[in-house]
Amino acid sequence: MPRKLSRLVLWAACLLALPFQVFAQLHKQLTWDELPPLPDKEGFAGMFCGVSGGALICIGGANFPDSMPWEGGKKVWYDNIYILERGAKEWKIADVKLPRPLAYGVSVTYKDAIVIAGGSDATRHYADVMSITYRGGRIAIDTLASLPFPLANMTGALVGDYLYIAGGNSSPTDAPRNDFLALNLAADSKSWTVLESWPGSARMQAVSASLQNKFFLFSGIDIREGDSTKERVILTDAYVFTPGTNPAEGSWRRLADMPRGVAAGPSPAPTIGDNHIFFPGGLDGKTAQHKDPATFPGFVRGLLAYHVKSDSYLNFGTLPADATRVTVPAVEWDGRWVIVNGEVGPGKRSPRVFAFSKTTGFGWLNWTALVVYLAMMVWVGFIFNKKDQTTNNFFTASGKIPWWAAGLSIYGTQLSAITFMAIPALVYATDWSLALGSVMIALVAPIIVKYYIPFFRRLSITSAYQYLEQRFNYKVRVIGSLSFILYQLGRMGIVLFLPAAAIASVTGIDIYLLIAIMGVICILYTVMGGIEAVIWADVIQVMILLGGAILCLVVAILSIDGGLGGVMEKGLAEGKFTLYHWGWGHDKLYL
Repeated sequence: MPRKLSRLVLWAACLLALPFQVFAQLHKQLTWDELPPLPDKEGFAGMFCGVSGGALICIGGANFPDSMPWEGGKKVWYDNIYILERGAKEWKIADVKLPRPLAYGVSVTYKDAIVIAGGSDATRHYADVMSITYRGGRIAIDTLASLPFPLANMTGALVGDYLYIAGGNSSPTDAPRNDFLALNLAADSKSWTVLESWPGSARMQAVSASLQNKFFLFSGIDIREGDSTKERVILTDAYVFTPGTNPAEGSWRRLADMPRGVAAGPSPAPTIGDNHIFFPGGLDGKTAQHKDPATFPGFVRGLLAYHVKSDSYLNFGTLPADATRVTVPAVEWDGRWVIVNGEVGPGKRSPRVFAFSKTTGFGWLNWTALVVYLAMMVWVGFIFNKKDQTTNNFFTASGKIPWWAAGLSIYGTQLSAITFMAIPALVYATDWSLALGSVMIALVAPIIVKYYIPFFRRLSITSAYQYLEQRFNYKVRVIGSLSFILYQLGRMGIVLFLPAAAIASVTGIDIYLLIAIMGVICILYTVMGGIEAVIWADVIQVMILLGGAILCLVVAILSIDGGLGGVMEKGLAEGKFTLYHWGWGHDKLYL
C-alpha cells in the first residue's frame, strides 16, 4: 500500500479510537451543583416554588421541628416566603407572608409570576389560588379563580397559557380523586374547567410534566380497601393529554408503564430538550413497603428518564448523595432545574438545594474528533490533486484503485445518515422488516458481478450515461443524467439534514451553517482529487461508521439488564425480530 494511503488508514484508526474515550465520559451528561441551603435546620417538604423578578422564590412548606413523628413529634406548616437572587450567597426572608401556613399544593411559573394552587395546613385542604410576584425588592400577592373544591397532594404543570391539575384529595382523610382541571391564565378566567379524566386509577402525589405542548402524568398513590385496612398502592402507569383546538379540551393516551413508581417525586418533572422527562427521586413500591422509619434505607438513587419519541424509559445514572427526594417541587431557573428541600426519609427533611443541567460543553475529545475528521477529508483532496489531471484520471483513477478499496467505497456509498440514524430509529419502533431490503442487496450483488461489471469494463467508458448515448442517443443520456441528479438532490437534502441536526443539538452550532460546511468540504475534496479522493474518503468513512455502529451495539447491550440474553429475550417477547408480515395493512407501522 502506498505510504500516503497507509497514513490515511492510520489516521482513520486513531479517529476511530476516540469514541471509546468519549464513552468513558458518558456519565457526565448531567452537571450537578448545590445552591445555598434554606435558612432552616430541618428544611421543608411540600413547598411552593417559582421564579419572579429573576429570583428563585420558595414558599410555605411543612416539617417536624422538634422530633420525628414516630417519636411523638408534631407536624408544623409555615407561611414564610424565601428569596434567592442571582449570585446571592444566602436566602432572604420576605416581610410579606402567605395568608395562612400552606404546603402540598401545586406551583408553576407563568411569565413573571408564581401561581400557587390549593394546598393544606394542619386541619384542612384549601381551594385558594394565588399569584405571587417579586418586583423592586417587594413581594405582592394577588388572588386568582379558586379551585372548584379544596385540593392538596395533587400534581400540575403549565402547558402554554393553561395550568392543568390532576388528582389529589379534598381533605386529610379523603381517598384520592381522579379530577382533571384547567385554568386559562392568559384570559384571567373566573373559573376552572373540569375536563375528562385520564383512563386510569384515581391518584394523589402523582408526577406531571409539560413537554411538546402536552401534559404528561406519571405514577402516584392510590388508596384501596384491603381485607381489614386501607392499602396504599404505588402506581406505575403513565398517560399523556394532548390539548385540542380549544386547549381546555383534548384527549388522553396511555403510555408505556414505568419500570418503577416515582410517586411524590419532584413535580413538575424536569425536562431537557424536546424528548426527555427526568424523575430525580420519588417513591417506588419497594421503599413504600419499608415499615420501620428508623431504619429507612433511603429513596432510590437511580435517575430515571422517559423518552417521549420512543415511549420508553432509561436509567440516566445515579443521583448525588442526599439528592433523592419526595414531596418536593422542581423549578427551572437560569437554565438549570432546581430541587428545593423535600423529604429524604419518613418525616425527615433536608434544607439542601440541588440544581442540575445538561452538560452543554461538547467536550475536547468530541471537538477533536469532529475537527480532525473534517480536516482529514480536505487533506484527502489535496494529496490526490494532480496538476496533470485528465478526464480519465478524474473519473476512473486510471484503473489503479485496489479491488478492496473500491468494494468498501461502494459499500460506504450505500451508508448515509438515513441508514445510520433514520432506519435504526424506525426499526427500534417497529421490527426487522426493513432488513429485507439489505438482504436483497446481497442477493443482487452476484448478478452485478457476473454480468454487469464485465460488460461495462469491455466498453471502456467512464459512466453509465456515456453508454446510454452510445446505445441510444444524446437525448436519452441527458434524460438519464437529469433523472439521477434530481433523485440525488432530494436524497442529499435528507442525508445532509440528519447529521447536521444531530451535531447542532450537541454543539449549538447553527444547523444551516453545518449543512453549508459539510457541503463545501464534500465538493472541495471531490473536485480536487476526483474519484480517487472519493474512494479513499469512503474507505475512511466506512471504518469510522462501522466502528461507531459496533460501539453503539456494545454500549447498548452492556447497558441493558441481562446483557445480550436479556436483549434477545425481550426482543423475542415483543416480536422485534420479525422479518416479514403476511397480508396487507402493515404499512401503517411505518407512518
